[in-house]
Amino acid sequence: MADKDSPAANDSGQTGSMPLLYKDPKPLNADNFGKSGLKTGTDFRFTANINTVPCMISEFQHAQKTFPIFFVGDPPMPVVAMGFAAGENLFVSPEGLWAEDAYVPNYIRRYPFILAEVPNDERLYLCADAKADMIVEKGADLPFFNEDKQTDVVTRALDFCRAFQEDFVNTRALCTEIRNLNLLRPAEVLYVNQAGQQQSGGQVVSIDFEKFNALPDSTFLDFRKRGILPLIYFQVTSQQNWSRLHFRRERRLGAAIRKPS
Repeated sequence: MADKDSPAANDSGQTGSMPLLYKDPKPLNADNFGKSGLKTGTDFRFTANINTVPCMISEFQHAQKTFPIFFVGDPPMPVVAMGFAAGENLFVSPEGLWAEDAYVPNYIRRYPFILAEVPNDERLYLCADAKADMIVEKGADLPFFNEDKQTDVVTRALDFCRAFQEDFVNTRALCTEIRNLNLLRPAEVLYVNQAGQQQSGGQVVSIDFEKFNALPDSTFLDFRKRGILPLIYFQVTSQQNWSRLHFRRERRLGAAIRKPS
């Protein structure tokens, strides 16, 4: 349980009335999950049909090495692109393995846990997606409860979700500030194809680097003191990853074509 910093629906990955990836989050207590636990093993197939995922500012340094980072929504929140087409994640294999050379965003690492609201309560509670394939009732490698006492699995999940929630609040505050300074603009997605030709893949919302460079010295100095400057540079330079993402897509499509029937 945690204090309510923001509605769970504003977790920046919402699809309809449910956060991205989650189907049936329920409070992680003995009544709901007393006989359940996690099965171990690496299987990211639950991400196979998503092409963007939220990315918090604390992750920019690592995420910008792999993904393009851009902004969606109002207030704007950052996401990373994992594919060009809807339902396309180019970083997970059919066997559920994540690409060895790619960062795993915390939003994905957090699953199947989440801090969420429950009806008629102003607090956030640790919940788990009851429909997650990694949660089982029989043969769990990591049980959630020992009799009625929670195990370290629940404690670690709560700590991770609290840290993620704090990061979400900080990210939303900074993105709102960036928007209020009019530093966001539609930007063309540009990538280089295998023939060496530059092509366009539509538009996303990105930081306007010219307006950023034109900020008053006082604002620029304030950003430097608060550690915001590297975040700006990480987001802008991450746009170079559109070409890498396209190359990854071409390589996967080519491999599928060459695969024997």
